[in-house]
Amino acid sequence: MNPQCGMDNPSTATVWTIWSAVALFVIFQSVSQTLFAEIETGFKASLQLTDAQAAPLASVLPLTMALWMLPVGLLLDRLNTKGVVTLALLSMTVGMFLLAAAPDALVAGVAFVLIGSGSAFAFVSAGLICRLWFSASMFAFAFGLIDFVASVVGGALLPTGLAALEKVMDWRTITALVGAAGPLPG
Repeated sequence: MNPQCGMDNPSTATVWTIWSAVALFVIFQSVSQTLFAEIETGFKASLQLTDAQAAPLASVLPLTMALWMLPVGLLLDRLNTKGVVTLALLSMTVGMFLLAAAPDALVAGVAFVLIGSGSAFAFVSAGLICRLWFSASMFAFAFGLIDFVASVVGGALLPTGLAALEKVMDWRTITALVGAAGPLPG
């Protein structure tokens, strides 16, 4: 038995299925992190926020992610990876739904903390999963492919798709739809 992944010679299909799940997690993180830039106008209007009020609120997500970076590695090293990643996905999903329903800036801030907390686990867990399930010669390819796919979806396709959605939906509905995608990697 391979002590790193807990399986004797996992099939190629098994390895790439696990890779797909962690890739979806990173894509969800990428979309969640860039979503605010796309919904900002409707968000500010709905919560009656000025630019000066919205800017610090929007910084809560990346600041929360930054604060979690060291603990993330320690938690993934010491605890069950699947359980930790599941909790991270749950945090992000709940945060997205809370943001979609936020009646005020305080609730939106709590939502950003939940999204940022879960998001912090995405790339670190992707690296760990790739290290555990892929040979050393395939690690860079597998991990790089995750980064590439998440960048294409989150950075290139998302703005175009959201621009189209914003013509027929409000920011709350779009945010809830993104939140509904949260369980997909699990």
